[in-house]
Amino acid sequence: ICDEKYQPSFDDYLRIRTRTTGSTIERIRATIEGFGECTFEFTDVGGQRCERKKWMRMVKDEIQAVLYVVALSEYDLALFEDNKTNCLVEALNLFKEVINNRFFHKKTVLV
Repeated sequence: ICDEKYQPSFDDYLRIRTRTTGSTIERIRATIEGFGECTFEFTDVGGQRCERKKWMRMVKDEIQAVLYVVALSEYDLALFEDNKTNCLVEALNLFKEVINNRFFHKKTVLV
């Protein structure tokens, strides 16, 4: 990693974990056989407790799917906010709240 010529691998990118605040939008175009060119829009919203109230402002009727990411590597870690609550337990409880929210009724949810 310290080498000037170091190039991150795909696996390195998969293992990146940064605390996010606010939201970022990434658009990816791909050609899909049978569908042609498609644009996928990913909106990354901050996962900390203080960021969650902002999520509903991001919800639009045009959303076709929700990708909920759970860091399995955090099974033995405590939350940044209180240093007591298990991160994986918090993520699963939050997932229950998300899928039971009326805004996500009839939406595809991927975990």
